[in-house]
Amino acid sequence: MAGSAYTFSYATFGEFVAWIIGWDLVLELVLGAATVSVGWSGYFNRLLGDLGLPLPESIAGETATLNVPAMAIALAVTAVLVLGIKLSSRVTAVIVAIKLAVVLLVIFLGLFYVNTANYTPSSPRRNRGRPARAAGRAADPAAAGGCRPRDVVQASRRPVSV
Repeated sequence: MAGSAYTFSYATFGEFVAWIIGWDLVLELVLGAATVSVGWSGYFNRLLGDLGLPLPESIAGETATLNVPAMAIALAVTAVLVLGIKLSSRVTAVIVAIKLAVVLLVIFLGLFYVNTANYTPSSPRRNRGRPARAAGRAADPAAAGGCRPRDVVQASRRPVSV
């Protein structure tokens, strides 16, 4: 617990404030877990719906009195955490591997849809093919909102003798 908000509040404000902070942290974690579980439940219900096996709205949905898939997901994650750090790290590694496989699959399949004609011209020219500078635009980058090289800035700060 070293370094936690509970420990800091216990050391600085006392036991009562630390007790409030501790329960606040528990409430925060419970609400976060419930929100994530409802989101995963929605994904799970959509997957089942795509397979032709949708769950009824009364047990699986945002308006359900008791969201059974969300509760099952929360209990499954809790069981993994209770069983130990070794199993938890393995489950995390599997989930990360699945995520990476999906990202790499999207990148690989997306390569077939690349249209190289969209890459030209990468720097469009203005005024009938002439570059912007040749078309009479400001040659000084600072005039166009850019920045000047250091020697130009230093030269402009020197006193002018008349």
